[in-house]
Amino acid sequence: MATLTTAHSVVRATLAAAAGRPRGLFPAAGPLHHATMHFSGQAQFPGRAELMGRGRRCDILIRLTPADLGGIGTVCIKFPDLYGVGQDQDFLFLSSADGAPLHHVALPVRTDVPQLYSSLWLYLAGLSPVLFGVRAEAPSVASGSHVPGSGALTFLVSPPVGSFRTVGVITMGEEIVDCGKVRFAAYNCGGNLRALPPLRFYQDTEVSAAAK
Repeated sequence: MATLTTAHSVVRATLAAAAGRPRGLFPAAGPLHHATMHFSGQAQFPGRAELMGRGRRCDILIRLTPADLGGIGTVCIKFPDLYGVGQDQDFLFLSSADGAPLHHVALPVRTDVPQLYSSLWLYLAGLSPVLFGVRAEAPSVASGSHVPGSGALTFLVSPPVGSFRTVGVITMGEEIVDCGKVRFAAYNCGGNLRALPPLRFYQDTEVSAAAK
């Protein structure tokens, strides 16, 4: 029965994301943290996207939504006011795996290997189609749930057919207890970076993130 439930979750999540109807896949419940993104000084970035300057550091918000073991987990990232006041850059990721075609599929979280989270579908960085992702290098398990490690996570880029490569490091900061209204939506893009359908329709389902 557990195997059937897991298979149903994978099919449901992947089809919902592919159809641009990810309602319920990105719940607002989950700890929201301050964090710092540090882009590599050596990485090759696609399409001259303004976001990914070599050696650039950015303050970000990141929400880690725990999943029951065997379920689908999410990571949401916001670069506040990156392109001007009120003009954010958001990323919404589902637990997945590396390499085509697996990075286009929502998969249950794992605890035996570093957990990868993928956008599943494509952005255009200039004219280059790419996927973005996050890898939790130190997964942790508590009370039957999986939450990415509290230390560094890596920020990833992949071509549609290929594997992810690391282009930055995310260092987690303090949890935000009184977070107010924080909304993540994949259509929040700019700087020569554009989310394509169906990814463009990814957004969370509530208007406020859960406070601890």
